[in-house]
Order: sequence, then C-alpha cells, then structure tokens
Amino acid sequence: MNLTDDDKKWFEALVARFATKEDLERFATKEDLAAKLERFATKEDLERVETNLLTEFHKWASPTEARLRSYSANFHAIELELELLSHRIKKLEGPGPS
Repeated sequence: MNLTDDDKKWFEALVARFATKEDLERFATKEDLAAKLERFATKEDLERVETNLLTEFHKWASPTEARLRSYSANFHAIELELELLSHRIKKLEGPGPS
C-alpha cells in the first residue's frame, strides 16, 4: 500500500497537532516515518490490529456485561420486595381519613 501525497500531508498535519517538531526528530526523520508507515500499513497488519482491539474489548466487556445483568436482576428483586412491603404497610394502615 502506497501513501499518496494527500495522505502524507494529512498524516503530517495530524502529527503536528499532537507532537512538537522536537518530539518527531527524537523518534524518526520524516523519511523514516513515511517508510515505517508504508511498511506497517498493510491490509493484513490493519486486520490484525483491528482483531486484537476487538478481542481485548470483548474480554473487558463480557465480565462487565455479566456484572451489570446481575446488578439489574438484584435491583429488580429489591424493587419487587419494596413494592410488596409498601402494599403490606398500606393494608396495615387501613383506609385514610374521610
């Protein structure tokens, strides 16, 4: 995959927003950066990164979703119990003043 001049300009503008020139010079020259981008921006690499990101998100989200379902079930049970207790109290109090 080759980057067009527009792609390179866009990337340079993006990098300029987040890093100073000194930061960039410390890590690589512009030519090195473009070469690294061309080398690592293959379709297979992007698919691998995407798969890894989705896998890690799924690992994080699955237990969280299970906990939320458990909390939701507990909350629902508490609501039912509260409603039952409220109904019992109203029965004990009897009819209000007329």
